Amino acid sequence: MRLTARTPSRPRSLIVGCAAAACAFLVVSSEAPGQAGPGSAEALVNGIQTIRRGDTVTKVDRTGKGAVLCMRGILQAMRAVGQACHDGADPDFQQELRAALARIDRFIADNAPDRAVPSRDGTTEPEQRPGAVCGRDAEAMYEALRTGGAAGLRAQVDDLLSIPREPVMNPCL
Repeated sequence: MRLTARTPSRPRSLIVGCAAAACAFLVVSSEAPGQAGPGSAEALVNGIQTIRRGDTVTKVDRTGKGAVLCMRGILQAMRAVGQACHDGADPDFQQELRAALARIDRFIADNAPDRAVPSRDGTTEPEQRPGAVCGRDAEAMYEALRTGGAAGLRAQVDDLLSIPREPVMNPCL
């Protein structure tokens, strides 16, 4: 059985496009709608494509807004860079990073199928030792994100969260 639908594609935001490209270490799915392959099924609900191949299920955000869990991971890493490498600098931007993560966590709690609240026990937080996070790539990514300032970050997160949908990780590049 194959169920497909298309959603209009929108340009990715600067944060999702540029910052996610720098996070190539995050998981990515390259499945396109209609290309699930033999022995598989796919469905599109609220812009989230679910691809089933045997016991494997892959979910991909096709809204054009960006993958919420991917952005959460990126912003967690950027918050760690801000704390470890720019402590006390840009307090408005660093406060907006914290607020953005809180808004994303509320979105996840409201929209996740199991209504799970993201972990706050530190197990998903990036390492915060300066030597571990203040590398050239992390600094470049932080500066690219900071370029838009607190208002730019707020606008990007507003757009990311503008469509209620299941939060997923893919695509994350």
